[in-house]
Amino acid sequence: MSLHHQPPVILPADFPLINAPLLGGELKALFSAQNAVELGKFVVTGSNAGTWTPSAPGLAMLAAQPMDIIVVSDNGLHDGGATDLVIKVSGTDNATTVFTTQNASFALPSWALNQTRSFQKCLGVDLVIGSGLPVATVTAVTVVCAAEAVNSVFKLFAVPALSTFQQIGCVTEKDFNLKTQDAVPIRCGLDPSAFVKPGDLQVGNVSITANSQNDLNGFARYVGRPVTVMLEARRENRLVTDRYYFLRCTAGIKKKGPEGAASVTDSIEGIAEETVFMIAPTS
Repeated sequence: MSLHHQPPVILPADFPLINAPLLGGELKALFSAQNAVELGKFVVTGSNAGTWTPSAPGLAMLAAQPMDIIVVSDNGLHDGGATDLVIKVSGTDNATTVFTTQNASFALPSWALNQTRSFQKCLGVDLVIGSGLPVATVTAVTVVCAAEAVNSVFKLFAVPALSTFQQIGCVTEKDFNLKTQDAVPIRCGLDPSAFVKPGDLQVGNVSITANSQNDLNGFARYVGRPVTVMLEARRENRLVTDRYYFLRCTAGIKKKGPEGAASVTDSIEGIAEETVFMIAPTS
């Protein structure tokens, strides 16, 4: 399977490593000056059925600049039933080769301790097409799923190629939130949390601090305009297991220069329109 943005396939010998705690230093920060583009939304309406609503501006931008495509859960899947959910896409690649019903599969990897067919909002998977080339057009989107997946919502995004990302060195701290819902307590009499419901989405943000090298090789190249930010988990500096994407992320920069021999630091505070996490598959 030729993946673009999901981490590479994990072999059984590395299952203990992927389920071990992640160290802060194993999370790398990368930036791409290119933007992601939303291509449309797909809503599951029943078993193997759904409605595709394309974004005309997004598809026009894709035709002008072919890109890789990922599919992202917009509201999570609470019960997938007995069938792995697969979004199927038809279109053409940037060599004008037609492809039909190519897969973006939400099958859980066998290293996952919880093997139920459920997952949270923001989980993304690659659209895998036979040629492995960037996609130029999307002509149809369908789904293979069980009836339990009804009302699940997915978005398609065109995203920058991995080759466009630059790693920022000497990072000292990372802090980030995905766009998931906070809990809201509802009072009843003297009980302030008699009921609890999902509330507003958190703001998708990412904060990164690094020792300052120079403004042409650091954060400053990417501030003040929408870019794509990625945090990549490289366990033991060899095994890539997770990638977090912050799409259309706009950030400012702050510099701090202490007295004495302490390093000058650069800090960015970025806010993203969409957030995605992608995990390593096992097949």
